[in-house]
Amino acid sequence: NAYEDGDEIVLEGFHQGCPSPRKPEIGDDMWMFRYLALDWMETRLHRWRFDLRTGRCTEERLRDGFSEFGIIDPRRTGRPHRYVWSATGEPGWFLFDGFVRHDTETGDDDVLRLPEGTFGSEVGVAPKARDADEDDAWIVTFTTDTVAGSSECWILDGRRISDGPVARLRLPEQISSGTHAAWAPGSVLPG
Repeated sequence: NAYEDGDEIVLEGFHQGCPSPRKPEIGDDMWMFRYLALDWMETRLHRWRFDLRTGRCTEERLRDGFSEFGIIDPRRTGRPHRYVWSATGEPGWFLFDGFVRHDTETGDDDVLRLPEGTFGSEVGVAPKARDADEDDAWIVTFTTDTVAGSSECWILDGRRISDGPVARLRLPEQISSGTHAAWAPGSVLPG
């Protein structure tokens, strides 16, 4: 997300501390896999402030843990926001082993770890009501249980994702984990 704050543009995103990791132990034939691990790329939630008067840029890490595929309440796009929901990764792989809600004001995290062998996808944020608070939302994601060979759509409470899903909908087929996601109210969809 990016927004104006006085004479500054504030940008929040994911900084890659090591965008081109060197991992000789994985071999030349697997070189692309070095880009498929959050811990190898060191992706962390980050904030940049661009001062339009001075041309100076300052930056700060918002969260120490590795995470990726962050999203905010879509009603906050282009405006200041407080909460970011993102996926956490299993070390050495681009497999999402959980989710985190990060409070950018307090620095607090609310974390949900997925069961062993279950991996998630990017989350979507669906506000519970048009005038709901920023974190009063449903967090929607797909999960894949590699042990059972099944996939589900999970609905989490945006304020307490660590409580686990409030609803689970089994999909008719198994899907790959890491799927991108977006939420849109039915009223904006054609047909």
